[in-house]
Amino acid sequence: MSTSSSDAPRKVVIKMMTVKRGIYDVFGFFENIKNMEIGGAIKSVAKDEDGWWTFEHVIAGKSKIRSRTNKEFGILDHVFVG
Repeated sequence: MSTSSSDAPRKVVIKMMTVKRGIYDVFGFFENIKNMEIGGAIKSVAKDEDGWWTFEHVIAGKSKIRSRTNKEFGILDHVFVG
């Protein structure tokens, strides 16, 4: 079996949390990436025309993130490129 670079293992981070708030409150908060500045790991958040948010990350430097959520199935997902 051959392995191309696209088939090679990738490092991923999966985080889970329990929140005692309504689903619309949670989705509304995390869909707006600007709210993530509160944690202090990112700053200078700006939304680009293509739907990606760009910012400075304290460890990764210049980065971008895109929210991919599905409220119907309760999926809150982000794609992070740092």
